[in-house]
Amino acid sequence: MKLIDSIVYLIEDDEGSRASTECLLGVHHIQSRSFGSAEHFFSEVAEHPMGCIVTDLVLPGMSGLELLQKTREMGWTIPVIVLTAFGDVATVVNAFQNGVYDFLEKPFLSDRLIKGVSNCLLQGRKRTGERGAIHKFGIFRPE
Repeated sequence: MKLIDSIVYLIEDDEGSRASTECLLGVHHIQSRSFGSAEHFFSEVAEHPMGCIVTDLVLPGMSGLELLQKTREMGWTIPVIVLTAFGDVATVVNAFQNGVYDFLEKPFLSDRLIKGVSNCLLQGRKRTGERGAIHKFGIFRPE
């Protein structure tokens, strides 16, 4: 499998935020696919995806935490990063108890998101034994 097979699935209802995050990922040579809602994501991605999910916490319909919970109920081990402008301690604790990889408050630092995504993609590759592709291309340098 090629490095390009690892995709960041971006779930964000705000079009401006979605477009700027996609642009940021693209500048760092990270392939992404975006969705305006969790329901749209699940309607398009039926099988266990490879890569990572970056989701807003507050979405129309299913929330980012509900999305995380559903992925775990489906047996998916894909890492999930939650973004929010409305985080409180209880929400952050709940997210980590449910297996979120990282929780970033908006506005987030670009480098922090890229580092988190890179680490998620590396973690996914380790799970599938494809770590070599990341190092071969030298694109991701988790610290």
